[in-house]
Amino acid sequence: MYHKLIRHGWLPILLLVLGSTLFLGYQLKDFLIDSGTSVLLDDGDPDLAYYNQSRVDWGYDEYTIICLHRENWFTQEGIALLNEFTTALKAAPNVESITAINTVPLLRNRPAKKIPLLGAVPDVATLDGDSDVDLEKAKKELTEHTQTLGNIISADGKDISILLYLPIPEGLKDIEPEWNELHSRKGDPEAEKRITELWPEYDRILRVWRSQRESQVAGIRKLCQEWQPRFEEPIRLSGLPVINVGMVEHVENDMQTFGIAAIGMFTLAFFLVFRAWRWTILPILTCLIPVIIVMGMMTLLDIRMTVISSNMPVLLFILLLPYTVYFIDRYRESRSRNPEEDSATSSTNAARAIWMPCFFSAATSMAGVASLMTSGIVPVHSFGLMMTIGIAVGFATVFLFLPSAVRPLPGKSAATPPGIESLRFLAGVSLRAPGLVVFLSLLLYAVSIYGTTKLNPETKFIDYFKESSDIYSGLDYIDNRMGGLTPMEVILRSDEDDFFRTPDGIAAISAVQHYFSTVPQAGSIRSLRTLIDEIQKFPADNGITEGWDDQTTLTKLTLIGKAQIREFCNEEFNITRVLVRFRETDPELNRKIIIDGWNEYAKKNALLTSLLGQSN
Repeated sequence: MYHKLIRHGWLPILLLVLGSTLFLGYQLKDFLIDSGTSVLLDDGDPDLAYYNQSRVDWGYDEYTIICLHRENWFTQEGIALLNEFTTALKAAPNVESITAINTVPLLRNRPAKKIPLLGAVPDVATLDGDSDVDLEKAKKELTEHTQTLGNIISADGKDISILLYLPIPEGLKDIEPEWNELHSRKGDPEAEKRITELWPEYDRILRVWRSQRESQVAGIRKLCQEWQPRFEEPIRLSGLPVINVGMVEHVENDMQTFGIAAIGMFTLAFFLVFRAWRWTILPILTCLIPVIIVMGMMTLLDIRMTVISSNMPVLLFILLLPYTVYFIDRYRESRSRNPEEDSATSSTNAARAIWMPCFFSAATSMAGVASLMTSGIVPVHSFGLMMTIGIAVGFATVFLFLPSAVRPLPGKSAATPPGIESLRFLAGVSLRAPGLVVFLSLLLYAVSIYGTTKLNPETKFIDYFKESSDIYSGLDYIDNRMGGLTPMEVILRSDEDDFFRTPDGIAAISAVQHYFSTVPQAGSIRSLRTLIDEIQKFPADNGITEGWDDQTTLTKLTLIGKAQIREFCNEEFNITRVLVRFRETDPELNRKIIIDGWNEYAKKNALLTSLLGQSN
C-alpha cells in the first residue's frame, strides 16, 4: 500500500503538503511575539492572581526609567539641563507623567507658612517651577529623602533616575479585576467560559497597550540618542516597557540569526557530504516545511512566541534532519546495489528500511516534549504542545513528502558515501572494546548526576542578558547605584477602618521595616512609616516647637498630600503596603532564605500575624 501510494499518489501528496505550507506560511504575516516576565509565570498560581488583583488598588508598574549621571546636578547649569531634558521627554509619545528630582515637592527649602486650622505647613517648592530654590538645601533634602533616596537619586547625588509613566489603556482597569479573578478559579468550567468571552476585548486592549509601549520606547530611544552628547556618561534605559520591547527584539533577532545560521550550516554540510543539489535542497526543504506549518498553526490559534518557545523552530528543524539523512543513505545504498531499480521502488524501500527506528525515535521525542504540557506556565505548555505536533508533522513529512519528491527524479547510481570509513572505524572501536565504551558511558553518567546536585533554583532576571546589552546596563545601574532591582511588596490588612492611622497600625508597619532592614541585600525600603518620617523632618528644620507626632503628621498629610499617602494606603486606611527592593547582583542573594526568615519573623509577632494577607 505504501509503495502504491508513493508510486501513484506522489503528485497529490506534493500538492497537499506544499499547498498547506503556503497557506499556513501566509498566516505568518500576523505572527506575534509576546514578552515580559508575566509570560514566565503560572496563570493559575494564586500568588500571581493576588498580585494582579492588587494592581487595581496600587497601580501598574509600567514606567520607563532613564538613568543619568552628572558630577554635580545641583548647579544652575545642571538643573537647567535637567529641566530642558524633562520638557523634551514630556513631548515624547505616550508619556502620561514624569517623576524626577525636579518634580519632587521640596518641603524644607523655604520657611514655613501659616494656614488657618492647619497651623505651620511647608511652603512647597520644586526645582522645575521655582527659581528661588536653594540648591544646596535641595541637594541635602533629596539625598536624605526617605522616598527619593535609592528611588530617583543616589546617596552621593550624582546619579538620578527619571520615571516616565505609560498611560493605561481605557477599559483595562474595568476588565482586569474580573480577568484575574477568573484565572484564580482554575478548573472551573464557568470561569473558563467567561474567560473565552472576555478574551477578544482583553486582547484588543493589550494590543493597544503593546503599541503604546513600543511607540514610547522608540520615541525615548531616539530622544536619548540626540541628547547623549550633553551628558557625561551613556544614558541608560530600563523599566518594564524597555525590557518588554527589548525582549521582543532579542527573540526576533535570535530567531532570524539562529534560523539563518542553522539553514546555512546544514545546507553546506549536506552539499559537502552528498555532493548533489537534490540531496541538499530536498532534506532542508523537508525539515523547513513542518516548522512553517507549526508556526502558521500557532498564528491561527493565537499562540504567541515567547523567549521559551523561540527555540522551537530551530530545535524542530534539527531534530528532523537525521531522519532525512537516514533516508538519503538508504536510498543511495539501494541505488548502488540495484542500479536498474526504478526511483519509486528505491524511495519506498529506503523509507521502509528506516521506518521502525525513526518511529521509536520520534515517539520518545514526542513523549519527552509532551511532558512539558503538564506545566502551568503557558509558554512551557505551548512549547510542549507545538513541539509534539511538530515532530508528528515532521515525521509524516519525512515519510510522505520526501519520498514523493524523490519519486519523479531520475534515478542515479551512488558510490559509497564519503565518510563511511570513519563510521566503520567508530563501529570497530565499539566492537573491539565494549568494556571501555560502557565504562566511559557510566563515568559520564556519574558526572551528570553530580552536576544535577549543583543546580540552583535561585534565578536572577539580570542574568538573562549579556553584560554588553542595553537591558543589562540599565538593570545593573539601578541595582548598584540606586536602591536595588528586585521588588517585593508586603501587604497588611485590617478589618478595622483607620487602623493604620493608629499607633498599633504604624507599629506594625515599623515591624515589617525592621525585619527587612536587617537583610544585607535589601536596598530601598518605603512605606507609610518612611513617608511620616520624611514629613516629620519639616518642623525640626524650621524651628517649630510644637510636636508633630505620627497622628498629627498624618492629619496634616491627609489634607495636603493625599497622593503621597495613596501610594502606601487605601482611602480607608485598612490596607497598607511596604515596598522593598533587593540588590539582585549581590552574589549572596537568596530569596527563599529571605522569605523563610520573614515568615518566621512574622509568626513571632502577634500584631503582624493578624494583619498579613499575602506577601508578593
